[in-house]
Amino acid sequence: MQLSPLQSRLVASLAASLFVLGTYWLLFGPNFALAADLPLQSDPHLDIDLDLLLDQPFAQADQLQSTSYEPEFDLFDRGIIGRQAVEAQPIVKDTPERWTLNPGESRCYLLSKSEIFGSDSSSRRWDAEHGDTAGIEGQPGESEEKRVRRQTRGSTNVYVSATTCLQPNFTKQDAQTQYPGPLRMLVSTSQDVGCPTTTQGMDSNMWDDFEEGLVELTVRADDSPVYVNIMAPEVSKDFEGPYDFEVALSLNSSYHRFDKPTEVRTNLVWMDSDSSAALLLTSDLTDDKSDVDRVMAMDPPYELYVEDQKRPVFEGIRRSRCGMEQHALIVANKDGDGRGHSMVRTSLTTRGTGGMPKQQFYFEGLEETSNYTAVLVQVASLGPNDDFGKRQEAPGLNSRRYMVSEPIEFRTLAGTTCKVITDLEFCTETQWAVPGNPDLDGNELAKVYDDYARNMYSSFEKIMMQIPCETWTTSQYSLTRNCDDCKAAYKRWLCTVAIPRCEDFFSSNPYAIMRNVGQPFPNGSLLDEGQRDELMQYRRHNTSRNSWIDEAVRPGPYKEIKPCEEVCYEVVQSCPAAIGFQCPLPRMTGFQSSYGQRKENTDMVTCNYPGEPRTRVSAAGLVLPPTILLLGAAAVAAAATVL
Repeated sequence: MQLSPLQSRLVASLAASLFVLGTYWLLFGPNFALAADLPLQSDPHLDIDLDLLLDQPFAQADQLQSTSYEPEFDLFDRGIIGRQAVEAQPIVKDTPERWTLNPGESRCYLLSKSEIFGSDSSSRRWDAEHGDTAGIEGQPGESEEKRVRRQTRGSTNVYVSATTCLQPNFTKQDAQTQYPGPLRMLVSTSQDVGCPTTTQGMDSNMWDDFEEGLVELTVRADDSPVYVNIMAPEVSKDFEGPYDFEVALSLNSSYHRFDKPTEVRTNLVWMDSDSSAALLLTSDLTDDKSDVDRVMAMDPPYELYVEDQKRPVFEGIRRSRCGMEQHALIVANKDGDGRGHSMVRTSLTTRGTGGMPKQQFYFEGLEETSNYTAVLVQVASLGPNDDFGKRQEAPGLNSRRYMVSEPIEFRTLAGTTCKVITDLEFCTETQWAVPGNPDLDGNELAKVYDDYARNMYSSFEKIMMQIPCETWTTSQYSLTRNCDDCKAAYKRWLCTVAIPRCEDFFSSNPYAIMRNVGQPFPNGSLLDEGQRDELMQYRRHNTSRNSWIDEAVRPGPYKEIKPCEEVCYEVVQSCPAAIGFQCPLPRMTGFQSSYGQRKENTDMVTCNYPGEPRTRVSAAGLVLPPTILLLGAAAVAAAATVL
């Protein structure tokens, strides 16, 4: 049958359509999807028998997806660690990320190669900005600086750190408080592995559990991205609530760090306390005298977090700034808006021993006879090549790193006789509790003592005017000391003996001496009559060291921590014999009631020297006078009548 022209065109169009549909089905049908990527010709570099391979039946999609690895691990559910693939969320270097996980969940982050090594466009932009446009990479004419950057930018250290900001609460009543298991961090630099979901087969330096709310790892990225997986463990039904964490990656240093203490250094010490106040002091912020003005002009570098040991809240998070920030009883931060901030004042000061910058924390409104834990956190705004030793006024919150120090303990005393004073104008090294009474607040009490010491020093200055201080070195009274040394030593001695260090009367410190036993306590009560009559037979117990204290301050009974013997010996060593200053020796009359000695192997303050903290540190960390080795030669054999 002969078709008309119209029918011929219709048949041709239908045939073409069927051909296209058939071709589409052949190319994209399910049975041929896997074969599309196979090479049509044998590659001499591949040891594959294509004929044998094509004779095998194709795996179906459901068969391919059924293969998975399910490891066993305590605390962690198969729902996390048994998954074959975990979606990775991109993260930007030097930008902390915060997230919440329910128990048994995980979250993975990806730091891309472009974030680590930079893109080609950014590299070219760097070259243009720095005028390095000569030569092609790897070819003659390439600059040396560009060659080094090209060869090293494919390998670098990546610092990964994370902290626990929140953990599930223990809800079981009438039971000893328990704490949930820690979070875990796994890191991988393999694109084949991607987000790691199990520790089996991993190097031990590529994963770790959070310790006290902190984990730090350093990995080497060799032309590869970095995957970080944070995993929350399963918890028992006695806990409720999620985990919350903060994670950050950097090419310079860890964002979250723990400063491990050493035997010879501590970042924070407890100086002294009374029944409601306490004074804590950091170590020197610099040891360079030329750097003092710069440091004092900057913001305080430290924050402080405090818990009451009767209500502990730092368990499991005491190395986490964000964790302590949410739970601490008192938070002393830069902005002054932390929890309980009205109970603490912090500032930079050059007062205290050495005259170098320190940061002090003065607490008020604490509970009587209570024990506290304090954790110091250094907040550093850093540039790309700085460390915690170089604080800068830097660009924004994202560049701020945090380093947590080892906790210290401090406590408040019983009774209200002793009061902590600091920031005196004349006796600048005085930072301890002194005999007081409830009618004088700390500032008023400090002024009373400071004014007395200043007036006493004026008499000494008149004596020193008779000493030829401004003369040739060979004509001075000493080849190793001068009048300035004498004045400094005398002032230190005067402030230490005129302003005694106070201890609660019922303290168990055997090195402290009872004073003023005949007077009533602040509440009006007296010592037992028999005990009072016995002690009042001895002048050292019946009055204060200096009678003016009983007249001007009128404290009740208290114990005094006596000045260390070297405070007196330093004056003998530093001043001319013409002023007639003398010190008693340990076996001489008057020594036991006037001076004390340092003792090892005790956690008590055995004698008072300016800068002597209640926090016990090693001998290398104590504040010792430079002349301590010359005590025997300097002491004289006559007792002095001291204040």
